[in-house]
Amino acid sequence: MVGVGSREIHSFAVIVLAGAAVACQPMSPIATSGTAKPGRGAWFAQEYTCAGCHAVERGGVSRDRSAPPFGDIVNREEVTASTLVASIHNAHKEMTFDPQSMLDELVAHMLTLQDPKYRQPS
Repeated sequence: MVGVGSREIHSFAVIVLAGAAVACQPMSPIATSGTAKPGRGAWFAQEYTCAGCHAVERGGVSRDRSAPPFGDIVNREEVTASTLVASIHNAHKEMTFDPQSMLDELVAHMLTLQDPKYRQPS
């Protein structure tokens, strides 16, 4: 019988704790209030750092090939305001959004790019 070593237990514990930390993050107000302004989010995406890597408008091509266009991100299955907030925090740990409304408005803009007929470019 193969035993479970301390390395496997440690790896499992790290994964569980990381998942718990994400789950315990406060929910963004946009997920519950719907008061964010998508127009301000579009401006923020263009003027802050997002557009330096990502395509931030519908049908755009990202400057950085490793950064998916916002349209690709929001048209994945089961994307919501809450999942976008968590995804942004996980992918861009170095970025701060102060006030929180900046992130809410960015997410509101991103959600305007959802399209049921969307097809990822090949």
